[in-house]
Amino acid sequence: MILHHILRPSVLDRLFDDFPQEGTERTSERRYDLAHFHSAVRRDVEDVLNTRSALSLDTVQWPELEKSPLNYGLPDCSNLSAANAEDREWIRQHIERAIDLFEPRLSQVRVQIYLDEKTGISQLIFRIEALLEVDPTPEPVMFDAVLDVSTQLYRIDR
Repeated sequence: MILHHILRPSVLDRLFDDFPQEGTERTSERRYDLAHFHSAVRRDVEDVLNTRSALSLDTVQWPELEKSPLNYGLPDCSNLSAANAEDREWIRQHIERAIDLFEPRLSQVRVQIYLDEKTGISQLIFRIEALLEVDPTPEPVMFDAVLDVSTQLYRIDR
């Protein structure tokens, strides 16, 4: 039996004009295939990782701020060292938390961190594993991400 996933683009994806050369807009009821949906989630996760949250407040003191748009993204980690295991773990935990909070199409998010022997501490490599919430059955997904320590930019490989 083949399962067909029912996928609808997010509101943001429906606002994008992916085909500006076309004179008419495509219907808002168009359906995505799973590969297109996966690509959109990858793009949005990369955006979460490359956005620095505006808040530096302790969300334990103000728990309602945790999901606030002001808290969207990752805290600034430019003062941390990739050579320090505790700092790497702090980064890993915050990546996991940010994806869990701000990417609702993913559940059971787990992040692993690796050091590349070739690049040393100039890059950190992450493997992000999660379930992509699609009907009728969630699909396991995996993204490989790289943090360039000098620029603090994340790239998720396609």
